[in-house]
Amino acid sequence: MPPPLPFPYPLRVGTDLCRIPRILRILQGKNGSRFIHRILAPEELVRVRPVIRAVLDDAANSAAKATAAGPRKSDSGFDNLCRWAAKEAAFKAHPHLRLGFHDVLILSPAEMEEQTTGGRPLWQQAWHAKGAPVAVIKPGEGRRDQIAMVSISHDGNYASAVSIGFEPVQEGGDREQGRGWFSRLSRLWS
Repeated sequence: MPPPLPFPYPLRVGTDLCRIPRILRILQGKNGSRFIHRILAPEELVRVRPVIRAVLDDAANSAAKATAAGPRKSDSGFDNLCRWAAKEAAFKAHPHLRLGFHDVLILSPAEMEEQTTGGRPLWQQAWHAKGAPVAVIKPGEGRRDQIAMVSISHDGNYASAVSIGFEPVQEGGDREQGRGWFSRLSRLWS
């Protein structure tokens, strides 16, 4: 019996599941500031600091009202807590790049527009813009930044995220040799 054909498209999928109360506990703990600086890129810190402060204040004020259902979806900055899962999903969709937390930005459509077209400063833009966020992958080594699609969902105490990545392609359109599972499989069957 011949071996199966490799997946025909240069796509990768990454996913992550994040427990929101765990992130809140980390942020409220003694190492919360260190965690934020480790996870968020400088470009993200500029606009997220006030949101994180609001989330922590909200959590402290509503601690007595907390239920087993977890954080309320309407809590200030709730969607921002889900973005940790989106970063992790983006890492998994791009393993060939060996990304760190500062190499992936999760941006709303308004933030993405600001990054690409100019306009109002990021800190003046509403965080809860309409539309799905995107991941901006910063591969370094002189390569251009790359957009990756992400989808974030949450229910009760959990946030999940999925990201679609790509198999590297050379200038001529061929997949890069020696990188990723697709090229390894292709060499086995050629």
